Amino acid sequence: MGTGRKLLASFSEENNRKKSHPSVQCNYCSKVFDRAVSLRMQTHLDKECLGVPDNAKSKQNVNLQGFNSTAQNITPNITSNTTPLNTPTNRPVK
Repeated sequence: MGTGRKLLASFSEENNRKKSHPSVQCNYCSKVFDRAVSLRMQTHLDKECLGVPDNAKSKQNVNLQGFNSTAQNITPNITSNTTPLNTPTNRPVK
């Protein structure tokens, strides 16, 4: 099954008119697209639709989601090498 067919399996055509970009509705939520444009539809599945299973998402996005969830739990241990402002220094007074 090609990528285009897999994408179209996640959407239902709203009308049966023969158009290159018919109106479609997401099968996992109520989002309706007036024009079925594959890039917008895949972006919806990857980033916006809450009920979509992972197998309907693009492989690249599924891999990134796993990475992001672990990366969010990492907090960097960064210390500042500068002295705070308004801090007295140990300099001789002239």
